[in-house]
Amino acid sequence: MKNINIKSVLNDITVKASLGYSIGNILIKGISFLTLPVFTRILSTSDFGIYNSYIAYETILYMIIGITLHDSIRSAKYEFKNSFNEYISSITLIVILNLCVSLLIVHIYSEQLSKFTGFEKIILNILLIHSACTAILLIYNYVITLSYSYKQYLIMAFLNTGLNIGLSLLLISQECIEKKYLGRIFGASISMIVISLWILLYFYKRAKPVFNYDYWKFAIKYSIPIVPHGLSQVILSQFDRVMIQRIVGASEAGLYSFSYTLSTIYKIIINSLESTWSPWFYEQMGKKNYDNIRKRSNVYFIIFLFIIMILVFITPEITIIMSGRDFWNSKYTTIPVLLGSFFAAIYVIPVQVEYYYKKTSLIAMGTIGAAIINIILNVICINKYGYIAAAYTTLLSYFINFIFHLIMTYKIIGFMLFDLRMIALIVICLFFIGIISLFAMEKFIVRFLFLIIWSVILSMMLYKIINKDYLKGDE
Repeated sequence: MKNINIKSVLNDITVKASLGYSIGNILIKGISFLTLPVFTRILSTSDFGIYNSYIAYETILYMIIGITLHDSIRSAKYEFKNSFNEYISSITLIVILNLCVSLLIVHIYSEQLSKFTGFEKIILNILLIHSACTAILLIYNYVITLSYSYKQYLIMAFLNTGLNIGLSLLLISQECIEKKYLGRIFGASISMIVISLWILLYFYKRAKPVFNYDYWKFAIKYSIPIVPHGLSQVILSQFDRVMIQRIVGASEAGLYSFSYTLSTIYKIIINSLESTWSPWFYEQMGKKNYDNIRKRSNVYFIIFLFIIMILVFITPEITIIMSGRDFWNSKYTTIPVLLGSFFAAIYVIPVQVEYYYKKTSLIAMGTIGAAIINIILNVICINKYGYIAAAYTTLLSYFINFIFHLIMTYKIIGFMLFDLRMIALIVICLFFIGIISLFAMEKFIVRFLFLIIWSVILSMMLYKIINKDYLKGDE
């Protein structure tokens, strides 16, 4: 009988699963970017702004209603290995219970909540149901991830994406729906409701849903401490558009939302690069190869800057291609939004130190602090300078968050693990690129020439690092 190399088989499954999850994530996260040319041409800036404010609320509420229960699943797999299916079915009841309580609160305080959010009571109810369904979907995704069921993950991603776009386009085109943003909201929410109902049936066929004190105690105790950090991240990235809608108007929120959606292309590219940093970092820290970490991080900083530079210099052209004429003014917010995305991306490099030493409270502290700063600055600056100010306050908040975690790495380890001179140089280059792009917004030739010049400069920097054996010893 031929010997089977178990390790080889496992590696093959892992590679296939990783590829499947990557495709699914790109599909889910990239759909908002890929559909921009369609929805920005059939929705007004006001409709687009209202829909994105709705999604911002949904992103916040699913964490409250679902209390990040999905984060407990990996540990529960080992804690309740003989009754894992029962655990999953049981914790879905927590989501349903939280949804019922939330619906009751909306029923009692519907007038005040409608005034605060700008949404009618029916939209508020749909918003809560949509948020609960998102929490259910996340639980499902985490469950199938543990079993490397990447095909199921892909099917669900395609189904969710297809239903979302198809239903939205169908409903928006109906003459009976005068407010086009309602068609987009109903399309997104109905698709999520249908999928989550199927997921619940799938879970309940495997195990009957019952209240179990041990399951609920474990899930709630594990998940609730994560909520503040998660909410702060969401507020930092999403709450701007909600504040803009309330302070300035839905149309301005639409322009700002377009800029943020446009930046998702950068986040998708960066996420694939980030996934390689974490396991490599843990390995190098275990070997105490601090010099390797410092050198490799320099390479990452330059690569991240290179990508953001290209996007910043071609922002006006991307805006014209990806949107209707009504959205073209959003190019003035897209540049600072992209610069902020750069700091949101490179913060992942120093924050791994806090994860490695299990100082997760510091991670939450940094995110919460940055979110509070962002809200305070938005209240002051949006009122005084308009919606464009929100892009700059978020840029500043992300920069402060990055600096905070950089300082924390020094506090934890006792020395500066990363190259401060390189970081300072990268930051100076980034802001110089941003300033050039803003002043040369209407001058394509000038931006194109600077793109070539900066590409040469960054390529030389990258070559110099590698040529000096900066990566020698990376294994």
